[in-house]
Amino acid sequence: MRTELGGPFAMRMGSFFYGSWHSNLPVSRNIFVGGKYMLHSEKRAIVSLGALLAIFVLLTSCTGTGGREAVYNDITRPAGEGSLYDVNAKTSRILNRHNYETVRNEQSNQQVFFETNWLYRTPFRDEMLLGIVQARTKLTVRARLRRAAPVAGLSNLYIVRMMAENRVLFADNDAWRTVPNTAEYKAYINKMAKDLENELRMALRKF
Repeated sequence: MRTELGGPFAMRMGSFFYGSWHSNLPVSRNIFVGGKYMLHSEKRAIVSLGALLAIFVLLTSCTGTGGREAVYNDITRPAGEGSLYDVNAKTSRILNRHNYETVRNEQSNQQVFFETNWLYRTPFRDEMLLGIVQARTKLTVRARLRRAAPVAGLSNLYIVRMMAENRVLFADNDAWRTVPNTAEYKAYINKMAKDLENELRMALRKF
């Protein structure tokens, strides 16, 4: 919703407010407002300001905390490409290496999907500086068909992406929350995605 409101939608609303209010005002050069006559240019400035304020209120009401929280700190990284067999084998290997437990694994000719359980971990140093006392991270790996095998006997090629979700606890609150991703946390996710990418690249070279 934020993308729509921040782009063409906001322009359309601005044109609507300005056009509607401007067309309903007198066409004379001066207008009587607040006990005095105002110049036509002053009238236009007030109408434009009113339109901008209306748009601001609309955008603020539609981008509250609840809307941001859902995707506030999700990270998605490219993680290479490979055959169906290699995507399954290498993804399982990387998740196990980093102590993630797979709770959901689905596959078809079009895509492969891995979802892990939450991994409870010690906060990174820069997370601790924010007052975080506990953290948990969940990974999703999705591979989509990029190119079907041109002939029988060859493997389809899948492009892989890794998504990470993060939640944290503060000492003064027992509710899991999202926070801006710290540099050390992003480096941690980048390394796992890179590990998977490297594993898949090596498998392609052998193939």
